[in-house]
Amino acid sequence: PSLLGGSGHPKSAAAALAAGHGGDESEDEEDILASKLAAVGREVKAASAAVLHDRMLFQDPNFSVANPEGAVAPHSETEVTVQFTPDYTREYEVLAYLEVQGRTERLPVVFKGKGLGPAAVFSYDVLDVGDTFVNTLHQYEVELQNRGKIDVHYQLTPPSTPFGHKFTFEPAIGHLAGGDIQVIRVKLLSDLLGPFDEAFTWTIKGSSTPLVLQFKGHVCGPSFEVDTDVIDYGIVSYGFRYTKELMLSNTSDIPMHFSWRVPEDEQMSPREMQVLPQRGTILPHGKQRVSLEFVPHTVQKYTAHHLVLDIPKVADNQLTVAIRGECAVPRITLNNPVLEFGECYVRYPYKQSMRLSNPSKLPAKFEVVPQDEGSMGLAAYTVEPSSGGVPAMSEQVIEVALTTHTLGRVQLPVRVRIVGSKGFPLEFPIDARSIGPHLLFGPAGASTAELGSATAVAFDKAEVLETHTRMIQMHNPCWIPADCKLFIEGKHSAFSVEPREIHVQPGETVIAKVSVCMDDTRLFSDVLHALVFEGADVSIPLSATGTGNILLCEEVRGGMLECSHQFVGRPFQRDLVIHNLG
Repeated sequence: PSLLGGSGHPKSAAAALAAGHGGDESEDEEDILASKLAAVGREVKAASAAVLHDRMLFQDPNFSVANPEGAVAPHSETEVTVQFTPDYTREYEVLAYLEVQGRTERLPVVFKGKGLGPAAVFSYDVLDVGDTFVNTLHQYEVELQNRGKIDVHYQLTPPSTPFGHKFTFEPAIGHLAGGDIQVIRVKLLSDLLGPFDEAFTWTIKGSSTPLVLQFKGHVCGPSFEVDTDVIDYGIVSYGFRYTKELMLSNTSDIPMHFSWRVPEDEQMSPREMQVLPQRGTILPHGKQRVSLEFVPHTVQKYTAHHLVLDIPKVADNQLTVAIRGECAVPRITLNNPVLEFGECYVRYPYKQSMRLSNPSKLPAKFEVVPQDEGSMGLAAYTVEPSSGGVPAMSEQVIEVALTTHTLGRVQLPVRVRIVGSKGFPLEFPIDARSIGPHLLFGPAGASTAELGSATAVAFDKAEVLETHTRMIQMHNPCWIPADCKLFIEGKHSAFSVEPREIHVQPGETVIAKVSVCMDDTRLFSDVLHALVFEGADVSIPLSATGTGNILLCEEVRGGMLECSHQFVGRPFQRDLVIHNLG
């Protein structure tokens, strides 16, 4: 007898040719067709030979017969060994036939078996982990037990869900002998918020039914509290810094990362609001004091601004605190409409004060508008401080320093802009009269109190043909130096002066020498001019009367005529030359 299986039927050569080739009337195609026909014929012949030699014995991937053919003696029996090798845990059934020589009908034989796979189970089918915190590592342990007698080869099927990727398993693949236990360590680190229900599939080699391990829970962010829901600044002044504080408390068991922002202020330039600290971390059950600095740059009511709390890598807009306030500009006045400087020496700095009064309850800021360059040739001024603040219900003194550059009356406008105000700047004029230096004159040796703006130099009676000198004292009582030129008015004057040019420092006294040499016995007069640069022309009268003889004989010395030694009784003669110097 022989235990047989099924057999196949080879495809005929004609059918193969019909399926693979079509007719062609060309000679080349006929040659190719003939060549291929010969090749197919050889293949069919080989396949037919293989079928004739195949004994069609039983073959199956799960059942195998150790001696599929043999002989049985009369009135005896023989034992046939059938081996069952299941691939999966399921029932198997295969039909085989027993062919006995001499019988026309084959005897059917049914092989049945049930595959028993590995007996692996988890210690938990469903693990509800409850509330877990975002961005915090949570660890769990699950036992994988092999309750069977055959080895278990297991492997985790990679998850495909968003929350599934937040889990890691160690080990995710392995081998368990019969009766062994493997501890699977599960780690959860999620940056996603919300509930999760994840079923993780484990493939067991040899089992058609995978193991499923289910995790349920909820990922939540850190909990926190603030001690206010509105930050109200009230009425604030333009350009000043105001600060409000709030307390942020971390009421959870994990560190809390925070980041503050004011969305309505992000497009402002310059920024009006700044949070300190703007970002940071609060330890579990810790507190952080947060300051919001507000420097308004717009005159308006603030009703749409909000302080927003973000938790980085968790979620945005976790808390919104309303910001309220109103920005205003106080009215500032001047204590004097005009700043009087009076007489000012040219190129000498003078200082006067002006008061800015603030009667309101808000402080104000001011800026002095720079002087127009076109007016700097007339006079220049500086203001200290050029910018600053005026306290509420108080005054601010500003000091104006003026230096004139030309003589005469000077009037310059000074403008003070109140920061944030849409009105015209405050304006007050500087009124001054610019003057140059002047000198005081008097005789040498006189005290300063005895000096005057003019004097006279009288030589009275003086010998002719001799040089007589008088000293004039010139004093500079001004705060600036004086340059002076001295000259005699007459073209061929008997008078002269030295030096011709002098420079007198403030408070300094110098001496000028006036000389006269007369050549006649009469009254001589002239005018000494002291021309002060950028000052007045001072005229000093000069007078002198000549006395004595204007005739000169060089042979007569001291009223005597020298005749030397002469003989007595002999006449002597000497010629005399008399000069008229008048």
